[in-house]
Amino acid sequence: MAGASGYIDGRLVPCLLERGYRVRSLARSPKKLEARGWASEPRIEIVVGDLADTDGLAEQLAGCEAAYYLAHSMLARDSDSPGRDPELAGSFANAVVCAGCERILYLGGPGSDRGRRNVEQIRHGDALDFWRVTGVEHHRSLTLRAEIRVPGEAVLEFRVRPLENIPGMTWLTRIARFKPKGLGGILYWYSVLPFPGIVFRGMVRGIRHAAETHAAAARPDRRDSS
Repeated sequence: MAGASGYIDGRLVPCLLERGYRVRSLARSPKKLEARGWASEPRIEIVVGDLADTDGLAEQLAGCEAAYYLAHSMLARDSDSPGRDPELAGSFANAVVCAGCERILYLGGPGSDRGRRNVEQIRHGDALDFWRVTGVEHHRSLTLRAEIRVPGEAVLEFRVRPLENIPGMTWLTRIARFKPKGLGGILYWYSVLPFPGIVFRGMVRGIRHAAETHAAAARPDRRDSS
């Protein structure tokens, strides 16, 4: 758990301990947790860590089934903190993947309402329509998770790669996944099966059109000015 010195975090830890869970609390300054009534509990482990250190975080997260991200640098009085917070959250998410944790639970902080924080860039945690950005690899891939209520988990991924034999051309791959939850999820999937293909084909055509328009606008004007 990252951010156990906060208001919500300080109340969540006792609840987890009461239910028999072991809790590993990550803190940059462990002394801040000494005053907590649960700090001396035998099932609590307090470790020193830095959210910007992905490799170190992966080691500290090893063996954990779930990871809680409850720390927000935007709470600090720092003019750079709004841009810093998504960077730290992304570092934490990468560490969770490396450590093999089954789940990550993210508590939104100030400024985490729906929408994009930067109109020119897509960042981890941004909202795109009813999708949430869960993975971004610059010029390579984009992973989105559906936030509408469905009996399961819907994920949409885009991957791009340049075509070696055709300079200036890029191959776009769209991958849609749905993990049904119970029988209701299976029935839901088969009931809507024809529609995702239609919707996603239109989405891909829109992406292609936008990319071609952007590329055309970026090309230098080769018309003879004489």
